[in-house]
Amino acid sequence: VDVGRLLGRLHLRQRRFGEAVETLSRVVRADPHLARDWLDLAHAHDELAELAERDACTARALVIAPTTVPAQILDRFWARMTPA
Repeated sequence: VDVGRLLGRLHLRQRRFGEAVETLSRVVRADPHLARDWLDLAHAHDELAELAERDACTARALVIAPTTVPAQILDRFWARMTPA
């Protein structure tokens, strides 16, 4: 799992978002308890314009660790969830 985390983050840095989604999806299936993994997966989905998946991953991170999600991500998330 740790190797998968590192590989997923490497894919993100190299802007290989499809590979990042595949790798990080395996990571969260194996160990779904770290908010950082879910946020990394949300980032990859966001770059691929997979908005429903991005929001689901962000929500999962919030459930796991509501105080560790960066304010910028949290503000954008709540703006999308609030009806206009």
